[in-house]
Amino acid sequence: MQGEPAATVHPADAPERGVTEGTLIRVMLEAEVDGAPISSDELAAYLSLLLFGGIDTTSIALAGMALHL
Repeated sequence: MQGEPAATVHPADAPERGVTEGTLIRVMLEAEVDGAPISSDELAAYLSLLLFGGIDTTSIALAGMALHL
């Protein structure tokens, strides 16, 4: 990923930032790969993938619904 993440969130800071227990972001903050926590860059990449994947899926679903109206 190019550049620095706009903001980083450490799992210990999550409650102060409003990231509640059981949310996807909180689960990802606490995720580990081979026993080591994922880096801020990896977390930003995963969240970007989810965000932009969701936008694409939603826009295609809405276009399909409009087509069939």
